[in-house]
Amino acid sequence: MKKLFCCLFTVLLLFSLCVPSLAAQISDMDITVTVNDDGSAVVSQVWQTDADEGTEFYMPFFTNGYLTLSDLSVRDTEREYAVADDWDPDRDFDEKAYRCGLLRTGNGYELCFGISRYGANTYTVTYTVHHMFNAYEGADGTLFRFVNDKLNVTPTTVHLSMRLADGTPLTHDTCGIWAFGYDGDIRFENGAVVAATASPIESENHMTLMVELDKGILHPDRTAEGTFDEVKRRAFEDSDYGYADDEEDEGIGVFLVLCLVLSVGIALAVLIVSIVNRLRLKRFAKAFGYWRDPPCDNDLPAAAHLATLFRLCGEEKLIGALMLRMVIDGELAVEKTVSVGATGGEKTKNALRLVKEPQDDMFKEKLFAVLRVAAGGDGVLSENELKAYCRKDEKPLRALLDAAASEGHRYFTERHCFKKTEPHTLGGLTAEGKQKLGEVMGYRQYMQDFSLIGERELSEAPVWQEMLIYATLFGVAGTVIEQLKRLYPAQLPVLEQYDRDLAFLIGCNHGMYTSLRARENEVAARNSGGGGSASFGGGGGFSGGGSGGGVR
Repeated sequence: MKKLFCCLFTVLLLFSLCVPSLAAQISDMDITVTVNDDGSAVVSQVWQTDADEGTEFYMPFFTNGYLTLSDLSVRDTEREYAVADDWDPDRDFDEKAYRCGLLRTGNGYELCFGISRYGANTYTVTYTVHHMFNAYEGADGTLFRFVNDKLNVTPTTVHLSMRLADGTPLTHDTCGIWAFGYDGDIRFENGAVVAATASPIESENHMTLMVELDKGILHPDRTAEGTFDEVKRRAFEDSDYGYADDEEDEGIGVFLVLCLVLSVGIALAVLIVSIVNRLRLKRFAKAFGYWRDPPCDNDLPAAAHLATLFRLCGEEKLIGALMLRMVIDGELAVEKTVSVGATGGEKTKNALRLVKEPQDDMFKEKLFAVLRVAAGGDGVLSENELKAYCRKDEKPLRALLDAAASEGHRYFTERHCFKKTEPHTLGGLTAEGKQKLGEVMGYRQYMQDFSLIGERELSEAPVWQEMLIYATLFGVAGTVIEQLKRLYPAQLPVLEQYDRDLAFLIGCNHGMYTSLRARENEVAARNSGGGGSASFGGGGGFSGGGSGGGVR
């Protein structure tokens, strides 16, 4: 008897596991929004569904005290649904079949329509939202939720397209766009704003869009209090969007206007100042002469920071210099990898192998951490892998460069080298600051000329290895290697290997930084409303849509 009971229990358990947990599904939701000149919008939603339980689909819609809905229509593949003025959610399946209606709630409406028949169905739901777009000080716009969170039946994919009824194209020149609540993106496409999910909507997800328009594109009937910047600030809370300060934007605007008015004079003044500063630096470097040791007490980030301030190198050069130092210290190795091409032939490429974690150098440790994540489990990196990683996540490498700049700044402020916070001319340096700049410029010139001035004390590898690190920083590594080859032919094999390794490391350096800057430009465009990935968080203060809904 006990065995029979156990068997029956097992069968019932397996049967319960085989029964679908959801009685309804929404596979696709395609939303089209047509915005009218008065700020109202016609919303059309096409739902692909499959239901075997319940009597109706419903969507809560919050009005925020000023939105209204009208012109509701629903149809499936067979017929147009009748609109009921007295929708009652307690009616049975047959009473709701082929009918739709708006149910008044304390927050607004519930948009409802009967399932009508079980199984696969396609419904087209259309309605007009009045006052979707409002007039604000300085701009017109909306922050609107098109897909609710906490749905008991969530769509697998959502695609939304928004256009203006008069055909005026929506572009980043006159429009800003942001998206919240889902995994996916928002973008400008063929004169429309397009938002799309990249993974299924879950219960905690929603699709909330914010659109800002220049004045004059629409003429909204309703004027809202305050500015659209205030709407943005609230929407950006708990999001991963950045926000540009209004005062900074206004300052930039004023500056641009002045530049337009006085463009010729300003351009000439900037050119003259730049030429004068360069001539002064050139005279200063000539008077200072050569410096034969690594500058700034052999503090690489400090030398890089000063050189960057005075435009002797770009900030990205520090990455290549650190990578070479790590190769010299045995923490990285450049090696060849062999792969089989599409035609079956072998391809040989350079790769970067992570050998051991650096010790006692914060910046090498930071760079090693970036490389380790980019490399994955095998600890080997190609140039393309480095570029792809920095294109995907720019923050770790940017944090390294910012930390190096901060450390460099600390080095000089502790020694009272700067009269100003960040000088770019000789006038901003104290006597000690000019000494440090002289070391940087003198060492750079020395590395370019040492074979011409009869220097012969560089035969020891540690000396010229350190020189190569700074030559990489200052962008003169090729010149230094060629001089070393001429002076020390006995070390030619070693120097040629360094030459090959440096070419690869410089390529990696360039690829990483180019990808970082491309990603930062994308982020800047995204923050300014140019489109891009949606933010999971944020979107507070929305109107329309709401929370909950699905099937019941």
